[in-house]
Amino acid sequence: MIPSILLTSIVFLSAIACVVIVVLPDRSAEDHSRLRTIGLFASGIQLLLALVFALLVQVGLGAGGGVSSASEENHNWFTAFSFTSAYHLTADGMSLVLLLLSTVLFVCVFFHSWRVRERVKLYIGLMLLLETAVNGVLCSSDYMLYLLFWGLSIVPVYVMLRVWGGPQRARAAARYLVFALTSYGLLTLAVLLVI
Repeated sequence: MIPSILLTSIVFLSAIACVVIVVLPDRSAEDHSRLRTIGLFASGIQLLLALVFALLVQVGLGAGGGVSSASEENHNWFTAFSFTSAYHLTADGMSLVLLLLSTVLFVCVFFHSWRVRERVKLYIGLMLLLETAVNGVLCSSDYMLYLLFWGLSIVPVYVMLRVWGGPQRARAAARYLVFALTSYGLLTLAVLLVI
């Protein structure tokens, strides 16, 4: 039996770490090291949780049980107008592989964060927020929840492009924002037409 809060932990642990990062000081090299360590620790825990989840799903599949409802979380959370939306997270098949790959990638990113010298607090906080958004997109099985996580991913990427994007970062960030908001608008329209 897979604990029902495992996927929520994989998605939202980095958001909790982001809140912790926001309240910590960012003045000295020791503070920067502490911020990086918290980011790496949170991302490492998410990787371990994702590995445990994948192992439990594979054991369930090997036992002949197939993909069961034990590997998902489903709670109604929005019932208004003519549609309902659920907090529905699941990871199986390709989404499970991508979830594992994203958690490995973010651990590598936090190892790289020791090279970042300016605005360390902002960098770590944005990466943690982006990890929440990416993992949420990969695990969400509800249109509205998917849109929420997709929209959440736009802000950190834009700010990172704007701050650390190289010589033509303003132009690159503006182009990204136009592309991202256009695609988000079209995706929202498609979801509203489906619902």
